Amino acid sequence: MKSQLPTPNSQLSGWHPARPASDVSRPRRGFTLVELLAAMTIGTIALGVATKMFIEIHNHVHRLETAMFRLEASSRLLNDVKRDLRRATAVAVVEGAGLDVTVDGKTRRYRFDAKKGDVTTDDGRGYYNAFERVAFTDAGALVGIELELMRERGTEKHAPMIATRVFCRGRKP
Repeated sequence: MKSQLPTPNSQLSGWHPARPASDVSRPRRGFTLVELLAAMTIGTIALGVATKMFIEIHNHVHRLETAMFRLEASSRLLNDVKRDLRRATAVAVVEGAGLDVTVDGKTRRYRFDAKKGDVTTDDGRGYYNAFERVAFTDAGALVGIELELMRERGTEKHAPMIATRVFCRGRKP
């Protein structure tokens, strides 16, 4: 009598042509290669999305910190110029990008360096890496200052931040 081998049409449950008959009753353990590759692909995509979001947030925070630094520098410069002009005995605008303010016989020079974006004074105070353009104007009893803050690379399409202030010379009456 010939033993009959199971065929695909037989009623044996769990029959698989690659499995010996002794493995039919044993439950399958582990994952197949396709399942592992699918899980790795999904994990890699999720990790890529998370990394991109982290980098974008980091860059946004850096841009905000830089903008705050530049705003603080412009605020300090405007406050210092205002204080000096209120106490000034003489004021001279030098070529539009410089200002000489004489207070109590001492002259403080504010100079704008367009290459660096800095405004410095001869007594060592500095307002660094903040300005695209600085212009001083002299209109008799009034002195004007216009500051254009530097913009981040890639933000040229946005309008520049410009601060314009006019100060009275000398003390208020």
